[in-house]
Amino acid sequence: MTEIYVQSFPAGRGKWQISTNGGDQPSWRRDGNELFYAGPDGKLRAVEIKEANSTFQPAGTTILSGVMISPTSINSSKSYYVAAASGQKFLVSFPVAAAFPITVIENWTVLLKK
Repeated sequence: MTEIYVQSFPAGRGKWQISTNGGDQPSWRRDGNELFYAGPDGKLRAVEIKEANSTFQPAGTTILSGVMISPTSINSSKSYYVAAASGQKFLVSFPVAAAFPITVIENWTVLLKK
């Protein structure tokens, strides 16, 4: 099971475990005050990050209701969501089963000449 950790860079003076029951696809909010990740159940989670006296302090984890990451995309090397700069909106990609066949026509410009 993969977990989410944060480590100071470049000095590497600290390492903090963020997830507790598995996590994948971590992504920082643009201002660095929140870290998002997908849990093993596909629910997107947010962890508020606070710094006091230059010390990294992750606050509690919040499950973001209504935001699900496809279970087939968990534990993939690709991220299937992106957060808006505010962290209030998300663009989520997930597979959709087509209800009708898709036809691809190659070299279609030849058909225009007929």
